[in-house]
Amino acid sequence: LSRDPAHADALANLGKINLLRYDTAAAEDFLRRAIAANPDHARALSGLGVALLRTGRHGEALEAQRRALSLDPTFDEAFANLAVLILSTCSWAEYESLMADLDLRTRAAIDGGHPPPEFPLLSLHRSADPGLNFHVARLRSADIEQRSAAATLPPVQAADRAGRTKIVLGYLSTDFRTHPVGQLVRPLFGLHDRDLFEVRAYSNGPDDGGDYRKAFEREADAFIDIRTLTDHEAAERIRADGVDILVDLGGYTQGNRLGVAALHPAPLAFSYVGFAGTIGGRIFDYTVVDPIVVPPANARFYSEKLVVVPPCYLINDREPIADKRLTRADEGLPEKAFVFCSFNEARKLTPTVFDAWMGLLRDLPETVLWLYRSNAIMVDNLSREAAARGVDPARLIFGARRPKPEHLARLALADLGLDTMPFNGGVTTSDALWAGLPVIAVRGTNCASLGSASKLAAIGLSELVTDDL
Repeated sequence: LSRDPAHADALANLGKINLLRYDTAAAEDFLRRAIAANPDHARALSGLGVALLRTGRHGEALEAQRRALSLDPTFDEAFANLAVLILSTCSWAEYESLMADLDLRTRAAIDGGHPPPEFPLLSLHRSADPGLNFHVARLRSADIEQRSAAATLPPVQAADRAGRTKIVLGYLSTDFRTHPVGQLVRPLFGLHDRDLFEVRAYSNGPDDGGDYRKAFEREADAFIDIRTLTDHEAAERIRADGVDILVDLGGYTQGNRLGVAALHPAPLAFSYVGFAGTIGGRIFDYTVVDPIVVPPANARFYSEKLVVVPPCYLINDREPIADKRLTRADEGLPEKAFVFCSFNEARKLTPTVFDAWMGLLRDLPETVLWLYRSNAIMVDNLSREAAARGVDPARLIFGARRPKPEHLARLALADLGLDTMPFNGGVTTSDALWAGLPVIAVRGTNCASLGSASKLAAIGLSELVTDDL
């Protein structure tokens, strides 16, 4: 760029790098400059769509991904990005055709032995087939391992650990902040016996200045920001810090640093919490599960050894519930109605699940459905979908984001929680149960679709798990 400030490819590459480094503002700047230099740069347009989605501009993001695909219909990454947006906005008019096309592309990639266009997390949102999920993850992992192969670190020597009295744990995450994973694991560091363990956090995510971030910084023995480090630099830092066991809390989620874990900077590596499935390769030695989310028959779909922790593998925070007394009027809920509730993100809603929910509302006229307002487009689309299914859109009530203690308090205003499929509520189900709201779940066939069944079994409410919608 010092030689050619309008070099579109270089600008697009810097945009992608900054997306990976979680500097969304810088990424958007570089990507817009790339598009200014070349308005038909499909890769820059698709990257811009990702940046726009991260900052909540869903309509612009859809436009950017569609434009990228119109320029290059074979651009699989843009296709997968568009699929994520279709799910995130409940834009179901093109759902069936888009997912059928994605299935064909994914199967062709698996048959050809190269990474499918869809990311492993998208695969969990679309399918509860553990075999398919495994193949998608395995091929993505192989790609990461191949790129890391030339930069592997030398083996850890036993002499490096001589005289130690504590095991050094290194937690790697993008989500040491106000985030569903951060909310689940917030108490984790403080629960370790400091006579036995030293706890170090390696953070790749933004510092949002919130209470969760401050708690992680306070309760770790060391908190290291690795956003500006390359994978190799971050791995060398973990090695130099003498980490014995590396625990990755993200898996294939946004902003992950699987490239760091693939360099094997610690003698042992675990995958935990963030990704409800296998990573699919040799990156991790172990993953933590429970007997419900991974029944014995599904162990063959995991590349990691399974550490089976009954009754429920997920840690949960004992989050305080606000003392503030909320009323249904505060949330726009009718006083006399029976309130069904699902505060899952829009991307977890599917036409099939919504059909079942609308069937409930048609059968039970004195009911409403209380949903989380993920974005304005999903509100419009779901209102339209409700009307098409013979339900007055006014019976859908959309709740805005609230501080966690207030959100937990307002859940008491509902009567019954409804879970999503094929990707269950994670922290959403945990929050409902912690607040005293029972949740009806459907028993699935992979980890992501069995998470709520696991939580309900752990508190003795397995009768709330059914076998079909």
